[in-house]
Parts: sequence; C-alpha cells; structure tokens
Amino acid sequence: MNGKTNPAQSLDNPNNQDDPNNNNNNPDDNNHDQQELHAQDEPDKSEPSDADVAEAQAVSTLFDALIESFGYNPSDIDDDKKPVTADGLTDYIKQVVA
Repeated sequence: MNGKTNPAQSLDNPNNQDDPNNNNNNPDDNNHDQQELHAQDEPDKSEPSDADVAEAQAVSTLFDALIESFGYNPSDIDDDKKPVTADGLTDYIKQVVA
C-alpha cells in the first residue's frame, strides 16, 4: 500500500484499523489517558473544603441560638437532623413555620 487511504475503505473502516501507518488501533486508549488526567485534577470530594467547614460551624451556631431563643434545648435535636448549610437552615425554618 502507498500510505494513502482509499476513501471507500475509510467508510468501511473509519478507524483505519487495518492501516499499518495508524498507530492508534484502539481509539479508547487516548480517552483513558485523558480520564486519568482529569481524575488527578479533581479535588478529593470525601473531605469538605475550608469554606464548607466554616459555613457548617456558623450555621450550627446560629441554629443552636435560634433553638434556644424558642425555648428548646439544642442537644435534644439529633445532629444528623441539624442543618449545616445556609440553604439547609432556610429549608428547616420553612418546614417549622409551615
């Protein structure tokens, strides 16, 4: 073969798998390398960011103050039911008021 691809062959074999000049016999190889690079760039989602921790502490403090001002003991509420985000706090208040 002269290194040129027959257009009809390209339609039948779009990846040129039979072409000896084609070094990429598996098109998924490049995707795999790119996926590894992206995985390394992503932050570890198992650990909260400093901003998330600060928000949770502020929301928790405000929540406890609100609960105490309504005459309740904050320790009577399970920690998993306490909001840790501003959105969670507003949703909690909406449920209580409604």
